[in-house]
Amino acid sequence: MSAIEEIKERIDIVELVGQYTQLKKSGRTFKGRCPFHNERTASFVVYPDDWSYHCFGCHVHGNGFDLMMSLEKLSFSEALQRLAERAGVAVTPRRSKEEDASRQQIDRLRQMHEATAQYYHHLLLNSSQASAARAYVEKRGFLEATVKQFQLGYAPASWEALLGYLHERGYGEEELLRGGLVVSRESGGCYDRFRDRLIFPIRDRDGHMLGFGARALDNSVPKYLNSPQTPLFDKSAILYGIQLARPFMEKQNQVIIVEGYVDVITAHQHGVQNVVAAMGTALTERQVGILKRLTKSVVLALDADAAGEGATLRGLDVARGALDQKVVPVPTWRGIIRYTRALDADIKIAALPRGQDPDDVIRADPTTFTRLIDQSLPIMDFLLTTKTADLDLSRSRDKAKAAERLLPYIGDLPDPVEQAHYRQRLARLLQVDERALEQAARQSADESAAGKGRPATREQAQPAMTSPGDAQEEYCLALLLQRPTLKPWLLQIRAEEFRQVENRQLFFALKEVRQIEKLREDLDPVLHKHLDHLLALPLPAGAPPEKAMASTVQRLRLRNLRQDMLRIAHLQRESLEGGDAVQTEELQQRSAELASAIHAAERASPAAAPMGDIETDQSG
Repeated sequence: MSAIEEIKERIDIVELVGQYTQLKKSGRTFKGRCPFHNERTASFVVYPDDWSYHCFGCHVHGNGFDLMMSLEKLSFSEALQRLAERAGVAVTPRRSKEEDASRQQIDRLRQMHEATAQYYHHLLLNSSQASAARAYVEKRGFLEATVKQFQLGYAPASWEALLGYLHERGYGEEELLRGGLVVSRESGGCYDRFRDRLIFPIRDRDGHMLGFGARALDNSVPKYLNSPQTPLFDKSAILYGIQLARPFMEKQNQVIIVEGYVDVITAHQHGVQNVVAAMGTALTERQVGILKRLTKSVVLALDADAAGEGATLRGLDVARGALDQKVVPVPTWRGIIRYTRALDADIKIAALPRGQDPDDVIRADPTTFTRLIDQSLPIMDFLLTTKTADLDLSRSRDKAKAAERLLPYIGDLPDPVEQAHYRQRLARLLQVDERALEQAARQSADESAAGKGRPATREQAQPAMTSPGDAQEEYCLALLLQRPTLKPWLLQIRAEEFRQVENRQLFFALKEVRQIEKLREDLDPVLHKHLDHLLALPLPAGAPPEKAMASTVQRLRLRNLRQDMLRIAHLQRESLEGGDAVQTEELQQRSAELASAIHAAERASPAAAPMGDIETDQSG
């Protein structure tokens, strides 16, 4: 029995969920108010038999690990560890000698960086050499408490000051080079990377040292210098200030993203503490992946000059692709309900005064920055202006360009009513019929799906199925792992299709990693055995990968829809017996929606678009 299965055996999910909401027994299930959204009537159901839950109000569902990850803002590894401790299950995997050596190297690098941060911080506070750095800090208005909170430091104008300091503490040149703290001389030996600079220690969300940012105190180039790529420091996966912002992000359910170290420090000092910096002019997928574990509400408050607006647009494009999505019903003008993907997040833009960054605004008047954040624009209000600024909307060609640019953003909005609202606004802006925009949006979606390798015919070959649910999920993952050409499907398949804990976590890991070869490095060791099983799983000979994947995804979707329908039917019987008319009506409506989706999915060929729209005619 795996550690995950042992945890599920030992922990009563009813007791686990009961920590967050009061539950009452209802037949073989337990019901209560949903801990994920505010509601008056109990629509949250816990299923002890399969260690899962489902809310028929907000449609969130999952298992005990999902619950801990969502409500406690934990990674899978952290949730696994916490539940393992509760269950008395040992999950520490056996490591090879090579893995132990690598872990020891990482721990020693962290200790070395911690010692370096303390050394630089001591110099800033006490050294006579740091007078220019202290003058800069005072000019910025940073209080002594703020300097200590962020552990700001000073690197002296010496070629070997840090080198000598760390040598005395037992660190060799090879370690210093690996950590990026020194640079090799062509003539031999090393010298300090940071010299005569203000130092900004950079940590991960748990407070572990990763590296440093350094600002020149004169006209030296570059003005800002960061640690190089090291085993600890990867600029694309770092958010400056996150270790301090994390509790405020969780409490306020919002993160404000700025560009620079100083912006973050100034904001925190003035009480705006849910602020992080993106370590550059544009967000990356890995940064968004860190943020989405903590909050679904993102405000971009980057510099408002031309470069800032360009960075904002790049950040929006990245966020759209990396944030989680959900499936929602979208009514169309033809009386058809279209089920499609939409962002499960709220992205806004804080429109700062032109030529000013957050530090400028806050130092001039902190309340102005707070007001700008409160008045931040929904993504579409910002885009309707910026995406059409270079177009002449009196010309038909530019109208078409505007529609091409903006319709994908409208389609990603999480609320169907919002989608309809912004389609109407775009139609008025372009002075065209809204139905023409809808047709353009559908055509664009069809072309996008075709470009990603939409299968053309029904796939016949299927894997042997001893256990329909697990076998289909494992077959789907085996295809993704063993057939690199299927990687685009990672953006088409919903994580919710995987009901098994191990399979869903592997799918999440696959989406995050750029090269499948590096998957094992980023994967929780508890899942290594399951990964090996999937990599060795035989695939049917001669089955075209695209067709096999299309068929498998279709079957997974149908399986899950049918399971949801069975649960709804069970709840309907209980609701009728209990005389709850309101809930009975809600369940009947949900049942009708599921029936329509099942009917449409059954009619659709497995050759249909991987996550294409499921349409059901509601007009007659």
